[in-house]
Amino acid sequence: MEISRIKVERAAAPVRKVVEKGLREAITRGDFAPGAHLVDRELCDMFDVSRTVVREAQRSLEAEGLVEIIPHRGVFVRRISYDEAQQIYDVRKVLEALAGQKCALNASETDIAELEAVCEQLRASVDAPAGVDLLGIKTRFYDVLLRAAHNRMIEKMLGQILNYNTQLRAASLSEPGRLARAVEELDRIVEAVRDHDSARAWLACYHHVDNAGRAALRVLREQKERDAARRK
Repeated sequence: MEISRIKVERAAAPVRKVVEKGLREAITRGDFAPGAHLVDRELCDMFDVSRTVVREAQRSLEAEGLVEIIPHRGVFVRRISYDEAQQIYDVRKVLEALAGQKCALNASETDIAELEAVCEQLRASVDAPAGVDLLGIKTRFYDVLLRAAHNRMIEKMLGQILNYNTQLRAASLSEPGRLARAVEELDRIVEAVRDHDSARAWLACYHHVDNAGRAALRVLREQKERDAARRK
């Protein structure tokens, strides 16, 4: 993979934090695939920083579960197992349902308009998703949902889980027909928030994540079966 050089804006934030944020975004965007080797030298060039700074950022991302550091081998983007994926979705659907509930109680007209705009953007991508940053658009949906919930703990915990399971979210959206169904589910969330119906918002969020989890697990199971067949 060709890595473009990124200049770090040192005046804006501590260098380690900037590198940490940049590397996290590169992983969540899929610039580094699950299992990819994060070579120190290449990251130093990418961010124009020292190896010490890169390694500090890597340790922070290890704590978040985005990378794993293997002694004598290096740093790799973590692969999420089938069992781990099930556990992630069990936690995520409850947290996201709570976020939806709080959002329905606290959302302003501006928040609701932003949620509607994101849904429209996703809907416009259903027929031609190629080249569209679907995860980026969905991330904006969650940014608004969490901001409008006005609960810092939910925002922190769910935000970390969303980063951690980016590869699962991508797997879910890759299933044929899933994007169209996801848009319908998000529409139901927005309708509940617009009506300030917290119980309906809770259920809509829970069902959305439950369905996304089922799709992601189907994709993971199929991938696991293909990998096993290739090894025979």
